[in-house]
Amino acid sequence: MAHRLCPRLRALLGYLSLLIVTVGCTPGSLIQTEPPTPDPAFAVTIDALVAEPARYANTLLVIQGYPDAIARPACDPWVGPPVTWSMSNEQQGSAHRSIEIKSAFPDGAQPIIPDSFYMKEQITLHGWLRRYDGPIGCPRLDAEGQAQYKWYFEAVQLESATSIKWHRPQDPTKIPPPPRPTFTPQPEPTFTPQP
Repeated sequence: MAHRLCPRLRALLGYLSLLIVTVGCTPGSLIQTEPPTPDPAFAVTIDALVAEPARYANTLLVIQGYPDAIARPACDPWVGPPVTWSMSNEQQGSAHRSIEIKSAFPDGAQPIIPDSFYMKEQITLHGWLRRYDGPIGCPRLDAEGQAQYKWYFEAVQLESATSIKWHRPQDPTKIPPPPRPTFTPQPEPTFTPQP
């Protein structure tokens, strides 16, 4: 009986040796200690954002489109989400869709997009889809100021093939203080008694 175990034991030891040699000779580690770093932003179209905004809420996204202005009624105050411009899926056409953009770029920087750029040059934005809940419209003029919700895109990074200028607000801590006034001593007046 011991004689029959020897061939099986030898085969088992042979397979284990082969496994050890194979594992020991493979380049790199079998267990990956660091996961690959994928791009954390999820690319999505403006059409998809408009069609299913709740699906993409509070997710880091990448969108492409054409910058455009926002048409608002002339009223003061206008209330609504903190947006200053919009981005459209295409230049013209029946499938024209857009999403309003809030500039949330680092250091409060704002892109200066010239009028000639609107609806002509495609740009890429990185950011989050956010939901505004509150009054929207001209509360003093009509009933539009009722509580509503609206989706907008909070942009934190902009990519463009064309150079875009930026307005960067000056940091109040870096503004030099005004020059201190200088005082030159004046001679003291002398009084002479009058007779």
